[in-house]
Amino acid sequence: MHWIAPWSIDTLDWSQKEAKNIVNNVMSNVRNGDIILMHSDSDKGETQKALPLLIEELQKRNFEIVDLEDLLNIKAYQ
Repeated sequence: MHWIAPWSIDTLDWSQKEAKNIVNNVMSNVRNGDIILMHSDSDKGETQKALPLLIEELQKRNFEIVDLEDLLNIKAYQ
């Protein structure tokens, strides 16, 4: 059986020109259990800059970052 894990927060990194805006988009809406959508295209330099900032901000607010297997309590595809 396969599962589809829909995201719940779009960072809008596809339209943002600054890492701080990507972080603000997430931090102003994030809740426990959210799945955050980020893109990894080669032209997403601001996304790459935003990721460590986002992790730091989430940890400051005591969010625990886990993989989908733990979050959804399902076995990952092997």
